[in-house]
Amino acid sequence: QSDLIRVAVQADGVVVSRREGAGPRLPGRGAYVCPHASCIEAAWAKGGLKRALRYEGALPATLHEELVRAAAEKG
Repeated sequence: QSDLIRVAVQADGVVVSRREGAGPRLPGRGAYVCPHASCIEAAWAKGGLKRALRYEGALPATLHEELVRAAAEKG
């Protein structure tokens, strides 16, 4: 889990992400995504991330951008 990105839906419905080890654990319904662009694209395109989070509606586009940026930082 230390190499993964945690994504969580908070009680107010806001979806946030944080690289593990970057601070306190995110509260709420969560899922982990591997920090590689191919994993992020697959989880996004196939709806796996949305399903894991049990999120109704469309996930915010800003979340996708944030995940891709995190993957790019990982290298």
